[in-house]
Amino acid sequence: MRILHVTDAASGGVLTSATALAAAEAAEPGVESVLFAYTPRHDSPDHDEISRLVAPATAVRWAHSPRRAIPGLVSHINREMRSGGWDVTHLHSSRAGFLGRMLAKVHGLETSVVYSPHCFSFTQARFSQAAVAVFLGLERLALRGGSSLVLVSDSEADIARAKLPGVRAAVLPNTVDTDALRPSAPTVDTAPLRIVHVGRVMPQKRPELFAEIAKTMDRDHPGRFEFTWIGDGDRALLGDAQVTVTGWLSPAETRERLSAAAGVLFTSAVEGMPMAILEASSLGVPTIGSDVDGVRDLITSGEDGMLFDSVGGAVAALLDLGDAERRSRFADAARRRVLAAHSRKGLGARALAIYGELTDAAPLSPEAVPSAPNQPKDETASQTVVATEEGRSL
Repeated sequence: MRILHVTDAASGGVLTSATALAAAEAAEPGVESVLFAYTPRHDSPDHDEISRLVAPATAVRWAHSPRRAIPGLVSHINREMRSGGWDVTHLHSSRAGFLGRMLAKVHGLETSVVYSPHCFSFTQARFSQAAVAVFLGLERLALRGGSSLVLVSDSEADIARAKLPGVRAAVLPNTVDTDALRPSAPTVDTAPLRIVHVGRVMPQKRPELFAEIAKTMDRDHPGRFEFTWIGDGDRALLGDAQVTVTGWLSPAETRERLSAAAGVLFTSAVEGMPMAILEASSLGVPTIGSDVDGVRDLITSGEDGMLFDSVGGAVAALLDLGDAERRSRFADAARRRVLAAHSRKGLGARALAIYGELTDAAPLSPEAVPSAPNQPKDETASQTVVATEEGRSL
């Protein structure tokens, strides 16, 4: 099998998710080649780092600046589809997903394309109602070029089935390297406890809500917590709240800061399945998250973290997190959840099975797909893949 991955979202969680998938597929017996093609964003890692993330697959950059992203996607996707060299083309993010499926329609390749939005544009509160309607219309139009979607969470699959008539969907949850991301020593139960958010400071992450919660805690419970935003972006969106913004950090630096935190305060308005929460959980750092699609897929409130839907709810959850015993119980349960459902063990084989269900690519023979015990030693635990077609099991 020959697989082409394409994205214009080569940064953050999308990059982590898509490169892990491509690397896992390339390591599977019976897979001839996997190419990871991308156009850069201003915050993308350099090409050597992306090549390292995707190995043993091959990475290729289709544009040298974000300004050339659309021309780069159109010309190169068109060339690759015209060549007929790929059994499966897996498109990641909305722009690559739309352009790639429209070109698939032109070339008659609708049944060899799958699409992963990593959070639909039409669900994002930062856009106006008019913009949301346009994005939803574009998603429905793109179904003519390929109706097979690979979603990263059950919530995302529910949205697809409700909003996109005729869609064929499979759920392949995001994963993390649970061996590389292991818990460190528990945080010391002394004030102030470090609370963090991870990602860009941008409207989708609702920094104004993070700031309001931080200000409320500083006013009503002074000295109990300190708040840090791990990432870069528009600092002005946090207003005058006492929040430290680290700026861009390398993955290793981000994980070091995350490991030292008592908890994550995740205020996003909507997500596909946030890698930041998965990484925190694998490190044994519990999350207090907004009760929205994508986030609620990763937290059972009161068991491995807390969900909230108001500033008051977030404040109460933070105060609960201040109890060392409760925090430890959340951390252990969050780690167990990741080991059970979001390890990278068997990721490649699960993806290939989904391609076999959703596309006309010939599935690999059972002999070519190893069972879980034969996977690399740095992978642990398995996860369940659910495939649906208009709400019915495939």
